[in-house]
Amino acid sequence: AVLTAAGVGSSEASAYGAAMTWALRDGIGMVGGLVFSYVASPHFDSHVKEFRLFADIINDVGLTLDMIAPLVEQNRVMFVTILATMCKVMCGMSAGATKASITAHFALRGNMADLNAKESTQESLVTILGMVLGVALANKLRAEEKESSFSIFISWFVFLLLTVLHVWANYKGVKLLHLNTLNRARGEVALQPILIGLSKQSMSDFDSNHQSDVDKKNCPKFTLIAAPTEISESILSSAKNLFLSGGILLGSPLEKAFRGKSAQDIQYILKDLYKKDNYFLSLDYKRRDEIHVLLRHGATENDKLKAFLHAQVLQNCAKKILKRGGTLDANLEKSLLSITHTRVTDIMGREVNDPSGNQNTHKGNEEHYFCLETLSKQGWDCTKLYFGFSSLRFDLHDKTL
Repeated sequence: AVLTAAGVGSSEASAYGAAMTWALRDGIGMVGGLVFSYVASPHFDSHVKEFRLFADIINDVGLTLDMIAPLVEQNRVMFVTILATMCKVMCGMSAGATKASITAHFALRGNMADLNAKESTQESLVTILGMVLGVALANKLRAEEKESSFSIFISWFVFLLLTVLHVWANYKGVKLLHLNTLNRARGEVALQPILIGLSKQSMSDFDSNHQSDVDKKNCPKFTLIAAPTEISESILSSAKNLFLSGGILLGSPLEKAFRGKSAQDIQYILKDLYKKDNYFLSLDYKRRDEIHVLLRHGATENDKLKAFLHAQVLQNCAKKILKRGGTLDANLEKSLLSITHTRVTDIMGREVNDPSGNQNTHKGNEEHYFCLETLSKQGWDCTKLYFGFSSLRFDLHDKTL
């Protein structure tokens, strides 16, 4: 199909024209790939499964465009082939970027070189098998040239059948991956027992207008945190987080976080509530339950965990209030922020970097202390968290407030 679209078999085609078409197609395709890399590269680490599956799907889209190229008008062939090349470039970038994480997942004995060699050998074997079957099919279709419509039907039938099989097999394969790094989707599932406990305690505090005594029934169950092998997050929901914030914006600009807020509200958030924390939350009550999360310069992975956990608890409480028919306003925002912050701090404490390098890590009941080590004991790799925070950080000086 690609050769036919390039002009092979046409008396009007020339070698120069075919060469220029090929160069233009590849050049524009590579430029498109560079743009894709610029946009997608910050998300490769946090969405390994999604981009691995995307690579196979977009490659199939490119192959489909190659099949369509001979069927379109001659003046549109270039456009179709350029799109096909761009799809294949995006496939190569996505597959290459996620390969290291997936290889590390399988290299349980640190044998990454051995795994790469075996993966390359397997790919070569499959490619050879595909070439043999492809040549056999081409010879069969050549024998049926008199019945061109039948040949076209067989070509498309085999192509679509193999494409569907390819996507299905890759989806099932990606679903079987149990990565031990925490991204947003896996974090929401793994931390569910803690989120439920903290949300119930916070709503109890809100309803009683004061912090109640520790309710053992609603205490976060750290022992119920799921291990990586027990997590099977929804790939569709995780992919949706790439385009939709889900009500929680991790790493918002300051102007968005404080949009529509009074100087008094900003003063309360920055100087009172979060003065000793390396992050802060802001609830945009005019947009119902949109939550902005910002990290301070020097924030650690434990700060990211606390900010993420706090945002999830705050969102759960805001949704419950809205579900009751309540309305969110400035006073309710202060109350919710204060209550949920107190509950999260009770189990996680604070991390504040001082000039000497010491850290005040926890103030509270050690029996209910939750941190990265708690997750590590369950088998999670907490060296770096991939919740999806942007690179934006803030810093404050007293003279600015």
